[in-house]
Amino acid sequence: MEGGEGRLIGCGHNGVVWLNVVVHGRPAHGSTPERGINALEKMAALVLALEDYKRRLARRRFLTPDGREMHPTINVGGVFAASAGGKINTVPAEASFSIDRRVIATETVADAERELRTFLAAAARRIPHCHITIEKVVGEPSVFPRSRGSFLRCCRGQCEARARRTSGFPRFYGLQRYALLCRNTSTCRPSAMALSAPILMPSMNGFAWRIW
Repeated sequence: MEGGEGRLIGCGHNGVVWLNVVVHGRPAHGSTPERGINALEKMAALVLALEDYKRRLARRRFLTPDGREMHPTINVGGVFAASAGGKINTVPAEASFSIDRRVIATETVADAERELRTFLAAAARRIPHCHITIEKVVGEPSVFPRSRGSFLRCCRGQCEARARRTSGFPRFYGLQRYALLCRNTSTCRPSAMALSAPILMPSMNGFAWRIW
């Protein structure tokens, strides 16, 4: 559950696969770059190769019950870095960049991660002297419950009773780590297995869920 969007109660979100891709090169002095392997150049070629993967994702879609068309997406380079100790007169021996892959409700996190890893490995093989290591950062599934279910109807009723206006049920795009709520926050802890009674808290946009 997510909230805080005025009169709308979020009841679903995309999943995510976050990867960190490390490109390994070979250091050399800037006066003799032919002796090294420039990791930044290899990384740039690999990032460009991901444009084909973006086009593949754009052809997939998921239609929500309220008629919204959603597509899996990929964002490259939210975090990127070069090797430690790099200087302007050296050939970079290492470079890295992040990938944020959003997973729609018709996909699984495992399949999305496997597909992306396979694409990256194949793309790296096509680039001369491009050696990579792929590190997993986060993998969270999408959540898409029925907006007409009893729990969400109860949440909607509580919001409407306090706000004295009508609420709706959109779908969210963000990441949620299954932080669930309870009345006694000193004894209750987040759990992905059982729902507990939510606490409504006022926010600038109406009501938001209190989370850990």
